[in-house]
Amino acid sequence: MPLLVREIYSNRQEKAIHEHEVDFAFGVGLHAAYSDVCSIPASRTELLLAVPTFHPMARHASPDPSAPASVRIQAFRDTPFVLRDQKNNIRIEADRVFRDAGFQPVIAFESSNSITVESMIRRGTGVGFFSKRYVFPEKDLVFFRLDPPCYETFYIRFPRDLEITDPVRSLIALIHLERQKTRGSEPISSEFLTGCVDALTRIEKERGIEYDRDKTD
Repeated sequence: MPLLVREIYSNRQEKAIHEHEVDFAFGVGLHAAYSDVCSIPASRTELLLAVPTFHPMARHASPDPSAPASVRIQAFRDTPFVLRDQKNNIRIEADRVFRDAGFQPVIAFESSNSITVESMIRRGTGVGFFSKRYVFPEKDLVFFRLDPPCYETFYIRFPRDLEITDPVRSLIALIHLERQKTRGSEPISSEFLTGCVDALTRIEKERGIEYDRDKTD
């Protein structure tokens, strides 16, 4: 049976499975609560707060995003934010952070275009959130990790009544293992995912397949 691949925004994936448009999906964030859709958390990536170097708090931050200083979001209560639109996964997490901190942010700019948002942050329009997998040291920004830390979670999704055969376990395991190679990705262990990886390893051994799991190209 052929494997057909479609691109669907994360915020539509659960609905697509619920409506039988697709059998599998993988992406970040939970957006719905369909009882017939199973969403397995497989990994997470930390969200960092990017701050222009001229901001008063910048002297407390780190220019190296791999070793950011910690800060409570309340320190930026009166600072303008540049945010993605409300359907974006990073925005959903950001709004949760603001709610937990008990304040409404000052929004200088928001857009559905992530490239535009990141450009506006780099120009100093305001502070904003970046996924750790996409940040590198740069001259115009410094970085904080939030206290408590903030993450976006990557899920593997499928119908709850799906028959979990060895081919299904193998597909889930391959998605899970490849995702772990993503920069900044932290695996989330579970009995289900461990069982999928064990099934894949057994099948490879039975078929004499040698696969270097650490190879990234």
